[in-house]
Amino acid sequence: MRYAASCASCHLEDLSGTLAGDTGAPPLRGEPFIRLIDGWSGRRLFDYVKTTMPADDPSALTDEAYLDILAYVFQVNGFPSGPMELDLNRLSDIRVRDITR
Repeated sequence: MRYAASCASCHLEDLSGTLAGDTGAPPLRGEPFIRLIDGWSGRRLFDYVKTTMPADDPSALTDEAYLDILAYVFQVNGFPSGPMELDLNRLSDIRVRDITR
């Protein structure tokens, strides 16, 4: 799994992150994460992740790898899946909404 290979060392296997004060990796699941990306398009999140991660070598992965990781993050957060596989052309159509607000 691409998440395990590229992200879990900092964001942990369960996506809970390693934040301790102002250091470490933020969580990629749950209320704090959803609140952070509320209103973002899938494309904005993709671009953010691609230009900043992995922290020691941003943009080092293929677009396909970033899409797989994003799909996994969406799945873990319980986002509804669509009828087609996630791809770059449809990312702008996806909006993240915090339904708890």
